[in-house]
Amino acid sequence: MASHVYMISLTDEQVERTGAVRQIIPGGTYPGIDKRVVTTSSPVFALATVHMDEDVAYRLTRTFWEQQAALTETSAWWGSVTAELLAHLPVDLHPGALRYYEEAEVELPEALR
Repeated sequence: MASHVYMISLTDEQVERTGAVRQIIPGGTYPGIDKRVVTTSSPVFALATVHMDEDVAYRLTRTFWEQQAALTETSAWWGSVTAELLAHLPVDLHPGALRYYEEAEVELPEALR
């Protein structure tokens, strides 16, 4: 007997009531789920200490965003990671990461600087 998984999207009101960040799971992320699903997210981010070299942090950040499309090809959920989600980070950006985002002209909230 085959089993089926169904995913039900949340409404914007339901997402708001959770207090979490709204996120879209792209269609095709999971077998048999062809439509996008609105849900909430848990923050996923990499942390570095203040001791990490600025150029290393810059290269790590740049490499992630340059390789995101390739990551998405192997695991579709990476496609739901967007620069807009940076606004929900609970920490300041490392100076090297900040340099990358400024060069890439990504709009950042002042709280991340």
